[in-house]
Amino acid sequence: LTGTVLTIAEPARELMNNVFRLKMLLIVVIGALTAAFHKVVQSRADGWGEAVGLPWTARAFALASLAIWVAIVMCGRWIAYSEHG
Repeated sequence: LTGTVLTIAEPARELMNNVFRLKMLLIVVIGALTAAFHKVVQSRADGWGEAVGLPWTARAFALASLAIWVAIVMCGRWIAYSEHG
Protein backbone atom coordinates (compact mmCIF):
# COMPACT_ATOMS: atom_id res chain seq x y z
CA LEU A 1 0.00 0.00 0.00
CA THR A 2 2.72 2.48 0.83
CA GLY A 3 4.40 2.00 -2.54
CA THR A 4 1.10 2.74 -4.27
CA VAL A 5 0.69 5.95 -2.27
CA LEU A 6 4.26 7.01 -3.12
CA THR A 7 3.66 6.34 -6.81
CA ILE A 8 0.41 8.33 -6.78
CA ALA A 9 2.15 11.21 -4.97
CA GLU A 10 5.02 11.49 -7.48
CA PRO A 11 4.10 9.48 -10.58
CA ALA A 12 6.69 11.05 -12.91
CA ARG A 13 9.51 10.35 -10.46
CA GLU A 14 8.51 6.73 -9.98
CA LEU A 15 7.26 5.68 -13.40
CA MET A 16 10.23 7.15 -15.29
CA ASN A 17 12.75 5.54 -12.94
CA ASN A 18 14.55 2.52 -14.41
CA VAL A 19 15.02 0.98 -10.96
CA PHE A 20 11.26 1.19 -10.38
CA ARG A 21 10.71 -0.51 -13.73
CA LEU A 22 13.18 -3.25 -12.77
CA LYS A 23 11.33 -3.74 -9.48
CA MET A 24 8.00 -4.08 -11.29
CA LEU A 25 9.56 -6.57 -13.72
CA LEU A 26 10.90 -8.61 -10.80
CA ILE A 27 7.44 -8.64 -9.22
CA VAL A 28 6.02 -10.07 -12.45
CA VAL A 29 8.85 -12.65 -12.48
CA ILE A 30 8.15 -13.69 -8.89
CA GLY A 31 4.47 -14.10 -9.78
CA ALA A 32 5.40 -16.38 -12.68
CA LEU A 33 7.83 -18.28 -10.46
CA THR A 34 5.12 -18.80 -7.86
CA ALA A 35 2.71 -20.09 -10.50
CA ALA A 36 5.40 -22.44 -11.84
CA PHE A 37 6.13 -23.65 -8.29
CA HIS A 38 2.50 -24.54 -7.73
CA LYS A 39 2.28 -26.32 -11.05
CA VAL A 40 5.61 -28.20 -11.01
CA VAL A 41 6.64 -28.75 -7.41
CA GLN A 42 3.66 -28.53 -5.12
CA SER A 43 1.63 -30.94 -7.26
CA ARG A 44 4.10 -33.65 -6.21
CA ALA A 45 4.32 -32.65 -2.55
CA ASP A 46 2.42 -35.73 -1.35
CA GLY A 47 5.55 -37.88 -1.62
CA TRP A 48 7.79 -35.52 0.32
CA GLY A 49 7.13 -37.35 3.60
CA GLU A 50 8.81 -40.52 2.35
CA ALA A 51 11.73 -38.69 0.75
CA VAL A 52 14.98 -38.16 2.61
CA GLY A 53 14.93 -34.44 1.81
CA LEU A 54 13.19 -31.92 -0.32
CA PRO A 55 13.46 -32.46 -4.06
CA TRP A 56 16.08 -30.38 -5.86
CA THR A 57 13.34 -28.54 -7.74
CA ALA A 58 11.78 -27.31 -4.49
CA ARG A 59 15.19 -26.16 -3.27
CA ALA A 60 15.90 -24.40 -6.58
CA PHE A 61 12.54 -22.61 -6.49
CA ALA A 62 13.14 -21.57 -2.88
CA LEU A 63 16.60 -20.20 -3.62
CA ALA A 64 15.42 -18.36 -6.73
CA SER A 65 12.44 -16.93 -4.85
CA LEU A 66 14.62 -15.71 -2.00
CA ALA A 67 17.10 -14.09 -4.39
CA ILE A 68 14.34 -12.32 -6.32
CA TRP A 69 12.65 -11.03 -3.16
CA VAL A 70 15.98 -9.68 -1.90
CA ALA A 71 16.46 -7.95 -5.27
CA ILE A 72 12.93 -6.47 -5.05
CA VAL A 73 13.64 -5.05 -1.60
CA MET A 74 17.00 -3.67 -2.76
CA CYS A 75 15.36 -2.04 -5.77
CA GLY A 76 12.74 -0.50 -3.50
CA ARG A 77 15.46 1.12 -1.43
CA TRP A 78 17.52 2.09 -4.49
CA ILE A 79 14.64 4.01 -6.11
CA ALA A 80 15.13 6.89 -3.71
CA TYR A 81 18.79 7.29 -4.71
CA SER A 82 18.50 6.97 -8.48
CA GLU A 83 17.48 9.59 -10.95
CA HIS A 84 14.68 8.92 -13.39
CA GLY A 85 15.44 8.17 -16.99
